[in-house]
Amino acid sequence: MPDALPDLIRRERPSGAKLTRLAREAPLAFPPGTRWAYVSSSYYLLAEIARQVTGLPARRLLRERLLEPLGMRDTDFDPRARGRSLVPVHGVGADNPIRRYFLLRFVVALEHPGGGLWGTLDDLVRFGSALLAPRKLDGRWLPVGPETFELMAQDHAGGVPGLLGEGDEREERPVHHGLGWAKPTLNHELPGSPRVVDHGGATGTRLWLDPEAGLVFVYFTNQWRAERAPEFRALRGVYEAIGGARG
Repeated sequence: MPDALPDLIRRERPSGAKLTRLAREAPLAFPPGTRWAYVSSSYYLLAEIARQVTGLPARRLLRERLLEPLGMRDTDFDPRARGRSLVPVHGVGADNPIRRYFLLRFVVALEHPGGGLWGTLDDLVRFGSALLAPRKLDGRWLPVGPETFELMAQDHAGGVPGLLGEGDEREERPVHHGLGWAKPTLNHELPGSPRVVDHGGATGTRLWLDPEAGLVFVYFTNQWRAERAPEFRALRGVYEAIGGARG
């Protein structure tokens, strides 16, 4: 499915409901199973499916079923509601305080399930640790059960062609990807086991999980589409420190 174009978002400031409708109604960009593409709009469909199954909107569902039980008190679609100061993101074209204010107001109102959450290092470590060691609460696995996580972490793309990389450095390559999770050690020469999964954000956020090493690695920058070489150096240093460097 095609993604929402940045020009459309800048021009129309569409609501989350409209972006959900566009994602649902847009023609497919290619037949399923023939190519891979990362598409943030797919999370609008996931949020809508979750709403129809649970009867809860995405924000309430995340708060009641995930964030509060895990103690992720500083993670929200509206960080101002948590009483925490924001670290400005550079390179997004909003260094001017007035422009940043209006952009933040739009992003908060959008509550984008595929990139609208704000959080802290501590909260992301809590989330990653819970995924590697889930527990049951009131009969439900928190955050997901071991079998579900293993299913998500499998290589579902299986090497179909797709674009990997950032910006002008993207190139056509065979892609290995799970359900919502990337498989970085299968796509690049990086340390870690074949079971590694990770997910990143446009502001330089990275959550890296290696079940074989019992490792949760969290990396933050405040740079839009940050250059990843410093992150990879830090990651290799961690693996060298724990004696598990490979690749």
